[in-house]
Amino acid sequence: EGEGEGEAAAVSPATLRAFLEGIPDSGLKPCHLDLGIERLAAGITKLTLLDMLQEYQRCVKEIAITTEFEVKESKTVRKLALGEVVEVLERRTGDGDTGLSRVRCRAVKDSKEGWATLTGNQGTPFMEKAAKLYYLCEEASKLQSAFESSSADTCSVGAGEVLEVLEGPREEEPLETLRVKGKTAKDGTTGWVTFKDLQGNESLKKEKVLICQRSIAFTTTFDIAEGKALRKLDVGEALEVLEGPQEDAVRGLTRVRARAKSDGKEGWVTLKGNHGTSYADETDKHYVCVAAVPLEKRFHSGSEAWRTLEVGEV
Repeated sequence: EGEGEGEAAAVSPATLRAFLEGIPDSGLKPCHLDLGIERLAAGITKLTLLDMLQEYQRCVKEIAITTEFEVKESKTVRKLALGEVVEVLERRTGDGDTGLSRVRCRAVKDSKEGWATLTGNQGTPFMEKAAKLYYLCEEASKLQSAFESSSADTCSVGAGEVLEVLEGPREEEPLETLRVKGKTAKDGTTGWVTFKDLQGNESLKKEKVLICQRSIAFTTTFDIAEGKALRKLDVGEALEVLEGPQEDAVRGLTRVRARAKSDGKEGWVTLKGNHGTSYADETDKHYVCVAAVPLEKRFHSGSEAWRTLEVGEV
């Protein structure tokens, strides 16, 4: 998480002086103000002010953050790792008879708060003074509403902008995108598809469908002699059963009323001919596309796509 510096302009020396002069009982004399403000002739920015008011320490020897100032009465919050940075919230010297220098601090990494030892009673340093953490944006990016990389974007950050670190860096656990490899019934293309994205949206749904094994007429009525052909069904085309199957005893055919997944047309189709020829078989091993999704060449999400699967494709 971070905040851009761009919204805060520099405070002029005159404005700063007027503010300081307005503090009651400050004890500051004009000569003190002259001396202090002289080096701030260009004004004071938010970053400069924060550097004056905030103190940070870096862990140089592994040490625990504890719940209380007195070590003996404390419980461990967690261990600070080497190189980890904390913001100092309060300082105290002398833990009972031990003479330890202790600070109440907030770990920048995860915002855990507690007490940590700066210097041991034998002079061993556990922490050293550190600069406040900032990041310079090297290329355009997005700020997001939460830690998760799948969270919503809040604003854009341009190259050259400075981000004040409020928390982190934290490592995100690998995000799981459920992917499946399959072959399309439409044209036989084999590739990888995202079954469920990071937001939990499914692009494929498992359904029982009829798959055309041979090209066959799609007709308007059950009686094949009376009906008109709507169109030819192609090999591999998927159908949703609406009615049937029914036997045409006169012609020795098994027929069903169905809806084509490709274009939504409804009609009657022959499952089995009078010589036992199978024209369409039911299967539960197929998935129907419920949201347009790329059919990609490799397992890696975002790889080059063969084409886009359309809604209704199998």
